[in-house]
Amino acid sequence: MCERFLTVTNTLVVRYGCSELITISCNFISDINKYKDFDCDQLCAGTTITVVSDKMKELLRGTPGRLMMKSVGVFNGYMNDPDKTNEALTGDGWYLTSDYIDADNHLVVVGRYDYITMHNNLHIYPSTAEKPIQKLKGVKNAVVGPIPDDHNYHNICACVVREPGSKITEADVIKAVTDKYADDEFKTIVAPQHLACTVGFPGTAVKLIQRRVRPVSGCRSTEQQGLARFA
Repeated sequence: MCERFLTVTNTLVVRYGCSELITISCNFISDINKYKDFDCDQLCAGTTITVVSDKMKELLRGTPGRLMMKSVGVFNGYMNDPDKTNEALTGDGWYLTSDYIDADNHLVVVGRYDYITMHNNLHIYPSTAEKPIQKLKGVKNAVVGPIPDDHNYHNICACVVREPGSKITEADVIKAVTDKYADDEFKTIVAPQHLACTVGFPGTAVKLIQRRVRPVSGCRSTEQQGLARFA
């Protein structure tokens, strides 16, 4: 997507923020060769972040984890929903997001905390596998999700909407991900073990994909199991 936008503009701005908070970081991109996937650059002035584990223990800087942030722009709470407000806001002003990050000097948002899949002892971020699959010729859209497995806890399934006439195979999908992340820096990236082809995905009111439900009818899989089921 960045490559396409930079054909019509000299600079592209990647911002990170949410409804509960103002924008907290901006990445100004003019050279796509210097851009790292999911990189939102450094924090805006007046913003503080920390990263916590599943058990809300603060992690060392540079350790992947769940993002918490503090800023003058943090909201006061959800209207008429004190329970949800108490889950999101701490007594000293920190906001607990649903985003999972890999942060060092830059804020690298790799996906939603709720969508992380456990495969063996690894945390798998759907976005890291989806991006190279979506770039394949003949792929209209792709979503990666977990399927239960007795040995690995979860295996990874790529659900793909193909362009008309496309003959994308499981081998094509696996190769796209492994080629993208062949570098040792990404040795914890796991390619999908299964491919399911579908005619589309159910969406929300704001056109986002509902990841926690089955794709719409028309799904065909390389396995004789429910491989397109999301957790």
